[in-house]
Amino acid sequence: MKLYLNIGNTHTELSTGPDAEIDIVRSANLVDFLSSKEEFVEAILIASVVPQISSELKLIFGQRLRVLTIESVPEIDFSLVDGSSLGADRIANALAAKQLYGAPVMIIDCGTCITTELLTHGNQFSGGAILPGRQLQRKILHEATGQLPLISLAHSLPQVNGLNTQEAISAGIDLGLCGALEKLINANRAIIPKLQVIFTGGDAPFFLENFPDYTQAPKNFTLNGLFQIS
Repeated sequence: MKLYLNIGNTHTELSTGPDAEIDIVRSANLVDFLSSKEEFVEAILIASVVPQISSELKLIFGQRLRVLTIESVPEIDFSLVDGSSLGADRIANALAAKQLYGAPVMIIDCGTCITTELLTHGNQFSGGAILPGRQLQRKILHEATGQLPLISLAHSLPQVNGLNTQEAISAGIDLGLCGALEKLINANRAIIPKLQVIFTGGDAPFFLENFPDYTQAPKNFTLNGLFQIS
């Protein structure tokens, strides 16, 4: 069988193809999970943001393993960016957006990190931004300070002025990220007025509640980008 893997910092999506079932595995358990299936795997195509896992899978699968790079996607022009440092998830997002929406389009991927990708006319990849996501910011505040607690994710926008420490953290992070994304969207739309804006990722529903005029990508959007690679 052939496997497609979208390897994230927290979870990995894997499937045998666009019409097959999607499985979700904790990335920390992925190598052990696939080791038990090694004899049944003919080829693997991965989009990975975890180099250690990529290296361990290479040791197991050897030449059967193929890593998504900009060279895998000749239909998109990456000449404006440093392709050597571009995350494979962002390459897959660009390809999925091209297939599903066409250019110009801005993808906002809300996961452990929040990334944006801008695909402009002529299928030109024009860069983007990377921010720490809501859970990561909470974790950083807790681990880097002596008193700030680790608070849970809220499903709705907090009030502007928190009345206790937990509310203040939620206001600072959640309102701050919404403001940052609004700034990035407006800056791109000032250049490209008819720019489509697509949200994807596990935390996309929270942001879409606060950006209702924009579109939620189909489920497993990043993995769908991998399916475009032969």
